[in-house]
Amino acid sequence: MKINSSYTKYLWLLLVGLFVFLALNKKSKDKIYTYHSTFWADAAGYYVYVPAAFLYQFEARNFPDSVDTKTGFGFKLNLTTNKVESKYAIGTALFEAPAFLITHNLLKLQEKAGTGFEKPYQLGISISAVLFFIWGLWLLSRVLLVYYSVQNVGLGLGLLVLGTNLYYYGIFMGGFSHVYSFFLFSAWLYAWQQLKNKFSLKYWLLIAALAGAIFLVRQLNILFLPLVLLLIPNAIAVLKGLNLKHWLIAVPPFIMVVAPQLAYNYYLHGSIISYSYAGESFLYFGNPKLKEVWFAFENGWFTNNPIHLYTLLGMLILGREKPQRALGLWIAFVLVSYLYASWWSYLLGCAFGHRGFVDLYPYFAFGLVAFVHFLNQQSRAVRNFGYLAFFICVAFNLKLIYTYDTCWPTQDQHWRLDIFWHLLTSPPN
Repeated sequence: MKINSSYTKYLWLLLVGLFVFLALNKKSKDKIYTYHSTFWADAAGYYVYVPAAFLYQFEARNFPDSVDTKTGFGFKLNLTTNKVESKYAIGTALFEAPAFLITHNLLKLQEKAGTGFEKPYQLGISISAVLFFIWGLWLLSRVLLVYYSVQNVGLGLGLLVLGTNLYYYGIFMGGFSHVYSFFLFSAWLYAWQQLKNKFSLKYWLLIAALAGAIFLVRQLNILFLPLVLLLIPNAIAVLKGLNLKHWLIAVPPFIMVVAPQLAYNYYLHGSIISYSYAGESFLYFGNPKLKEVWFAFENGWFTNNPIHLYTLLGMLILGREKPQRALGLWIAFVLVSYLYASWWSYLLGCAFGHRGFVDLYPYFAFGLVAFVHFLNQQSRAVRNFGYLAFFICVAFNLKLIYTYDTCWPTQDQHWRLDIFWHLLTSPPN
């Protein structure tokens, strides 16, 4: 379905401006070298490849003294081996590199270039995250508009942004990988959508590159790539029409994209294949912490994002209308839930609304928009009740986001209702 409104592009530009303002308003108040900063802990581990490549030649001794300690131990500067050690995948840094280079060169023109960790660099990365966030939303809207009306897609995506932790990771926590994975999965759906009716070499090569990029940003996510065959009609037919030549020409773009990770593995370990999470494992594989992942007051997916109850209802509705698509969504839900519930740190540390699900929101958007479509077919009284419930979910989510202070105050006390109630009732930060 095409959008006829000539104002659409201006609405997207307005959205970019608004989200950039919100991100800068938040991050400009955050001090560097604190847990509020963009480069802290995991986020610093994702980012360190950028200054390592462009400023310090991947030599640990060239870095500012103790900057690994000052940024929350997200990476390690091994002064004995002179190596820059990070367990995190390199993909996020590649997406952050353009913003870093623009920021650094602007500062050089003003003779203010720094170490790569000062406030201007953090603000540049925040802007980068917002731009990829909006780009991902735009691509996802193009996919959903093939199946649903402008009104249903607009409301569904509005609920996805304002009613979930996507807002938190797209605007407040742009140093993490999740907003880039969100963009990539949106692009993944979009590329397959373009192949639905006719094979295109351009989009086939793009699909190969996107598969590599998704792996490069968060390696676990490669498990979810095949589900696109259930979400996009006729994708399986396209796949069946491919021959050996098609598969062979897809190898180079995939290898080219993942090559930086292979090169870093060799630099650090002497082998292009390595497991960087030594000592960390799926400890609870036989006893997954599903209850905590879904419902804990600390970081529970439904507890912090109640709008996703409607996502599941939409998936049930799709079971009657589009059973193949519903199957793909249920597989995604069960698989992502089980994998993270099995991980040794099943709530993923300092997080909000369980960030492990954010990457797959382009998939789950089908369920949420399906429910919006269903609701808008009901009587006015039912619709009004549904809209009221949406408003409450959005207000609930935004209140938690603007009160939450990066980490749950107490460790290993996931069910502290008093803390959760304090977040809901205390003034925003």
